[in-house]
Amino acid sequence: GTAVLFADPDLTRDSPPATMASFVSGAVSDNAFEPVLRRREPAIDRLFRALQPLGTPQLTGTGSGCFLAFATLAQAQVAHAALPHGLQARVVAGAARSPLLQALDALDGPSARHN
Repeated sequence: GTAVLFADPDLTRDSPPATMASFVSGAVSDNAFEPVLRRREPAIDRLFRALQPLGTPQLTGTGSGCFLAFATLAQAQVAHAALPHGLQARVVAGAARSPLLQALDALDGPSARHN
């Protein structure tokens, strides 16, 4: 579980702080959990190796998912078609703004939020 990953002695603990803006801009693209998970879970390492010819695989959070980002829908569709047999994947559009914030704005009105 997540607690085990946080307790792993190989987890990087001296990274500079990251902000949401640094993630959105692409300045931060690595995940401190990736090397830990790839070492602990052979299936994750195999997945990353299978995806690397198609792009730069990235983990979500502590590894509940993995994704490849593409600049265009066409690029994503080509990569999706080239996935190794047996991998389950979807092509989805990224969101510039959290759907949760959009839902909250619909309830509260846009003037209630300043982000």
